[in-house]
Parts: sequence; structure tokens; C-alpha cells
Amino acid sequence: MTPTPPAPAEAAGSLLARLRIRMDLEGAPLPEESRAVFAEARRLYDEAERSPGDPEAPATIAIGRAFLALLELRAYAEASPWSEWYDDETGPALDEAEEDDEENGGAGRPLAEEAARAAREAFDADPADPLVPFCLGLALKWLGDGEGARAAFFEAVQRDPGDFEALAHLHELGGEPAAPDGAPAARWHAFVLVTERVRITNSDWATVVTAYGSPAAARTAVDAALDTYFQDDIGDDRLGDFFQVRLEVHVPPGPGEAAPDRRGTALDPTPHIRGSGKGFSVDWAAVGLPDRLEAPLPPGRPVRMGGGICFPGPILPG
Repeated sequence: MTPTPPAPAEAAGSLLARLRIRMDLEGAPLPEESRAVFAEARRLYDEAERSPGDPEAPATIAIGRAFLALLELRAYAEASPWSEWYDDETGPALDEAEEDDEENGGAGRPLAEEAARAAREAFDADPADPLVPFCLGLALKWLGDGEGARAAFFEAVQRDPGDFEALAHLHELGGEPAAPDGAPAARWHAFVLVTERVRITNSDWATVVTAYGSPAAARTAVDAALDTYFQDDIGDDRLGDFFQVRLEVHVPPGPGEAAPDRRGTALDPTPHIRGSGKGFSVDWAAVGLPDRLEAPLPPGRPVRMGGGICFPGPILPG
């Protein structure tokens, strides 16, 4: 059976996820290659905007476009020899735009202004998630708007006090988080986070976190990853040396309930993975992953948790 192609917003998120992971591991690709990815992601978001029916689509598209614009600015900055922006934890130096004006004739300023505009447009698309204010803070920091960046990172920390990257930028800009006033706002959607750690050298691991509104899709993603390692002729006794996985189930509170712990409910499928002559398999009944979630995360919607972006799964092969 031919698999159903992903919805346009989900396909756009997958493209951006692959590019972001590549940038984190290897640095920005050649500018023409990056431009092709950004152009295709924009086309997909435009297509999603024309597609009828999904009431969550406008928010998903706005958040996706904000992330796209910020990633485009970062790719431009990484290609500049004078930029300090190599990852989101360090981010750009305050007012890199000034040096860009001198060195590159201000070629990056329109990208930064577009990133700030897109983030402002999406600012309230998901008021419990810190991704968009974090994007806004990085864009304004690059532009030299220290006060605006500080306010944006402050909002990101208000939404998620555990966002250590937003906290670091806030402190760098002379800001402090507000004293806690109860729990952070509860998220609106339920989702399963799948954290995969993959060995890339003898001493280094790459970590990818994807978010699924469908538990069935999360199971499929883990099964597909395991198939890869079976094909590489790795037995279940050595699987943990090359591949590790954990799950977290996040569920918004019901009416009258307090906001749940943002860490979610952790599930470990590792003890339930078995290998045979036909491949690896997971005893999912023993793992305890629910069959379905109420108010699931919309397809293609990224989330930010604990100082990192969790991509809308799956990250499709490219």
C-alpha cells in the first residue's frame, strides 16, 4: 500500500527539521541549498493556507513561518565569517546587524526584520508555548533591540521557566525572570515526545526530539528507527550502544484540574525491545502508551520544551 503523503504543513515542518538538525551537526549548508529548502517550505505553507477545513491550521502555519524566518536568518548569519551565531544557545551577539551593514551592505537586515515580523504575527498563536517569543528574541537581538529582545525572552521564560536557553539570553541582556506566580500556563494540546539518541562517532551522540499528536504515529516512528538498526546487523544486546529512545506523554488538564508537570509521563520502551531473525520489535502493550489522545497536537505544529525545539514528526527522509 502506498503511504499517504503528509499534509503540506507537516511536510514543511519536516523540511525545516532536517535542515535545522543538519545545521546543528554540520553548520549551515551552501546558501543556494538553504534557499531551495526555504522556498519549498514557503510553498508548502502557502498550499496549507489554501487548504480548507482544519481550524488549527492558521496557528500552525503562523508558527511554522516564524520558525522558518528565524532559521533563514540563522543560516545567513552562520555563512558570515564575523557572526557569533552557531547555535541557539549562544545565539547572535547583540546588534550583529551593525557589523552586517558594514561588511555585507546590510544584506541580512531584511531577513531579521522579516523574522521579527513573522514572530510578532504568530506571538499569540499558542500562548503556552515559548517557541515564538524565543524566535522573536533572537531576531531582535540580532537587530540590536536589546529592550525588545529582553521582553521577548522574558515572555519565553514565563511560558516555560525551564527554558534554559531563553534564561541565558535574558540574563545576558540584563533581565531577570519574574517570581513564580503559580504554575506556567497549561498547554492546549496533548502529544507524545519521542527522544532519539543516535551515536554518530565513537564518543558523540546526536539527539532528535519529535512531537506526535498520534500515539500510533509515535509507535510507527520508533519501529521505523529500529528497522534501520536491524538492517545494519546490530543485535538487541548491542542496540543501546548505538540507539536509545524514550517517550513522554503530555496531556493538558481537564476542566478544573491543575496544570500537570511539564515533564509529562515518561515511558521507556527499551526493556520491551526484542530482536529476532525478522527484526526488532517492541511489546507496545507493555510500554503503556495510550491508544489515542484527546485534543491532539495538530499535524506540523512544532513545540518548544526545556530549552529545545521538538519537531513535528515524522522527520521524513530526504
